[in-house]
Amino acid sequence: MPKIRKPNTEKKEKAKEYDNPYAPVSDEEAEEISDRSTFENFNPEDKNGFTQQNTNCYLVKGESADFVFLTRQFFKQMTHSTVKTTKNGTKIYPKELCRINVGDKDCPYCDESKHNESVKGKYESRYWEVIDFRGQKEKEGEKWVYTNTPAPKLFMGMSTALATQIRVLRDEVEEDDIELHEVIITITRQKDGSYTSGVKTKKLGRGKSETIVLDSEIERDRKGLLESCKIAYADGDDIYNGYLPHVPTILAPKSVEQMEKDLSY
Repeated sequence: MPKIRKPNTEKKEKAKEYDNPYAPVSDEEAEEISDRSTFENFNPEDKNGFTQQNTNCYLVKGESADFVFLTRQFFKQMTHSTVKTTKNGTKIYPKELCRINVGDKDCPYCDESKHNESVKGKYESRYWEVIDFRGQKEKEGEKWVYTNTPAPKLFMGMSTALATQIRVLRDEVEEDDIELHEVIITITRQKDGSYTSGVKTKKLGRGKSETIVLDSEIERDRKGLLESCKIAYADGDDIYNGYLPHVPTILAPKSVEQMEKDLSY
């Protein structure tokens, strides 16, 4: 049964230590973390696992989904918006991370944006690490459908309005000595593109309800980067129990050489 936790000041102070654990890493650090993460922890056979191909978490207009937010605060990266045309003539709009994120002022995309309308100058993007209850997508016949097995993702390009909503919800649950990663947040994208969100509760009858509180353990390394976690309902049913990627690796920008190669089309 869902339960409300007793006050735990020590736990709350510990959580605040990781308010913004993401700092830029060098190419060498990113490569080292990637090697350690990929070969020791990541299982490529797990369709619901986390890979660089399935990081993007988004909602289409009219869609609603449940999430667990794994950190107290979102983090920011500078991004370039690009326009490319596929072989069948379809236009796509991939985002490219700017080299300035690793302290490098020599970014081919920055240079290209000065004279190429298909490459936009750098702008700030927000990212928040979550568990998505919809899971990953897999092909079923001619359609792509969700697996419905909760999976770790990055909620990318979060709007200011939605980020503000999540922080307000975070502050509200922390007043009851509950951490953000111990609650389920339902997010709905309205048909006009705006977002609404709220903490999931259990109805008790007579118009009363209580917050559904999760059992959650998150392991971090010395830099405060997420490594693994176990999230379950209070009655013990697992939501997610597995590997979490090192975010700076997933968000590491391409090398200068690779950027120049991509822009030589």
